[in-house]
Amino acid sequence: MTEAPRNKANFRVGLIQMRSGRAPQQNIDAAAKLIDEAKAAGADYVQTPEMTNIMEVRRESLFAALVPEEADASLAAFRDTARRHQLWLHVGSLAVKVSPEKAANRSFLIDPKGEVVARYDKIHMFDVDLADGETYRESRSYRPGETAVTADLPWGRLGLTVCYDLRFPALYRALAEAGSSFLAIPAAFTRQTGEAHWHVLMRARAIENTCYVLAAAQGGKHESPHSLAPAWTALRGDNAGGGTGASARGRENVMIRYTLVCERQHNFESWFANSAAYDKQVKRGLVGCPVCGSIKVEKAIMAPRLGRSGKPIDMPQAPKAPAPAAAPAEAPAPVAMMSPQEREFRGKLKELRDHLTRNAENVGRKFPEEARRMHYGEIDHRSIYGEASPQEAKDLHEEGIEFHPLPVLPDERN
Repeated sequence: MTEAPRNKANFRVGLIQMRSGRAPQQNIDAAAKLIDEAKAAGADYVQTPEMTNIMEVRRESLFAALVPEEADASLAAFRDTARRHQLWLHVGSLAVKVSPEKAANRSFLIDPKGEVVARYDKIHMFDVDLADGETYRESRSYRPGETAVTADLPWGRLGLTVCYDLRFPALYRALAEAGSSFLAIPAAFTRQTGEAHWHVLMRARAIENTCYVLAAAQGGKHESPHSLAPAWTALRGDNAGGGTGASARGRENVMIRYTLVCERQHNFESWFANSAAYDKQVKRGLVGCPVCGSIKVEKAIMAPRLGRSGKPIDMPQAPKAPAPAAAPAEAPAPVAMMSPQEREFRGKLKELRDHLTRNAENVGRKFPEEARRMHYGEIDHRSIYGEASPQEAKDLHEEGIEFHPLPVLPDERN
């Protein structure tokens, strides 16, 4: 248990450590008992860890146990628990089925009436090879989210994240700039990465954003193979002394992630309330490249803005902001006006493009499949070049596979 300040009085936070197994009902029962204990100790807000309902790395067994959100017994049970105890219950995350092939790692904030007031799908997938031989490919089974979410508690605004999101500071900066006083980071960190980074990164996020961090985690050795979470203290209420303010209850706020590129071709991400906010901030020169500082930025090629994944069940879907109109392509300079140096440069670019698209072995239509095979460790990593259709690019993006599009060249270079 820990206490955090508000404008008139303190509120008490209950952070629960679990050791979720493969049987969802047993996990529900274990969580309910711990929530009861937290309420008895005076908690006003209780948070459970990531993967509260199931911890299973085998894909076949996972999907055999999962159901869509509206049919999930664990969510229904947690809503009843919040209503019965009259508390704010933050279910760190549940695995819920969103398609026959994909699940969502989804966090739920439930108010004292038992209503789900905010949902957040984990954005950054845990795809990693550890030094001891353990391998994790979260993107094989889970669909990443695309929207940052904040929600207003009676004591201040809460920014919702999950586990591996912790390693991406731009997300937390955006949540803080959106008015968050508290950052939720429910987790199921592995023992190896947790011992090295979990606490230090939580403190970093608290300090750099002047926010309180609330982080419930899994702990101990799990039934599911290769799933080891920290065996030491799983919960910390680190704070950096940030002030809080009273806010309206139960209001959800969302932000949109844009992949941007500056004039020097540095790629980076940033977050905006809507497309109009993006246009306004770029026009005023408020969006700068974190690498070189340039304020000449635009949306990256083949990085479309994707909407929120999964329509909320208990509240109306927030309207999607209209996509900004595409800027007209800039016409190439007339050939007659080119300097000899420019003509020579363009000629070399054409030679390079011809080589990449016609002569190299690792070029062509097989690009998306080659990218997937390297991502999942089936073949060695190497440079590949080629083109992907908009749908193929979207599929790669949804699987968490990093790729960089070839530059779009004027006609005389093609």
